Amino acid sequence: MREGYDMVVVSRYLADAKSEDDDVVTGFGNWFFTTLVNVLFGARYTDILVIYRAYTRELIAKAQLIDQSQGHWLRQRLVYLNSWEVGAVTRAARLGLKVGEIPGSEPARIGGERKLKVIRQGLGILAQILDDFFLFWPATRR
Repeated sequence: MREGYDMVVVSRYLADAKSEDDDVVTGFGNWFFTTLVNVLFGARYTDILVIYRAYTRELIAKAQLIDQSQGHWLRQRLVYLNSWEVGAVTRAARLGLKVGEIPGSEPARIGGERKLKVIRQGLGILAQILDDFFLFWPATRR
């Protein structure tokens, strides 16, 4: 962040980092969504769904992350269209902001099973990516 990045993502799939929490389905989902964002937005991310990140205030404001639920009727109704993880990477790419990734492993989950609803949240992630691709066109770029 001190080197001027707008966001730094701790990637579970960069260098020798790994996720001990992912299974085949969630690993494939992350690969699929990361690839989709890279193709649609011209980015080079390795892990778009990880939660370990640092943001500047300027990125949050420019990407309108706080205001995501203030958008059109669909975005107002679907909570799964308001993910900072997805919104930050799609919108940072669209805005041409400086994003860096560093490797960081994710240990196995402590305390049981995840509460993730794979199909429901996967469809929400897909909808948010497509929503930002078609509808997030800020007036100014860096």
